[in-house]
Amino acid sequence: VVVLTRFSYVGIALACVYGIAAAAAMPAIAAISQDVVPVAHKGLSMGLAIFAQYMLGGAWGPYIVGAVSDGLGGGAEGLSAAVMLCGGFGILAGFLFLIASRTYPEDWQKVKDEAILEE
Repeated sequence: VVVLTRFSYVGIALACVYGIAAAAAMPAIAAISQDVVPVAHKGLSMGLAIFAQYMLGGAWGPYIVGAVSDGLGGGAEGLSAAVMLCGGFGILAGFLFLIASRTYPEDWQKVKDEAILEE
């Protein structure tokens, strides 16, 4: 409770919004990863998507935040700054998803055309 009183209400609200937005993206990512691959590769696609989510982000996130926090002096101030700095990577990821979404219609059409040809 003492640590939370050092954080501002705006920071806590932003962290909540960021957490909800990050979690809300997961079903869309799963759906898209299945939508743009041929039927024969859907299992591989889902496996790689989940592997990438955890091995490139989820598994390393706490370690990186802790290391950055320690590098910034530790304590509540260091942790606060580390969470804000590392949150910037979430914003970067959002922009990268936005850029990648531009190719979705073409990718979906290719898979749709392949499915029609196979029938």
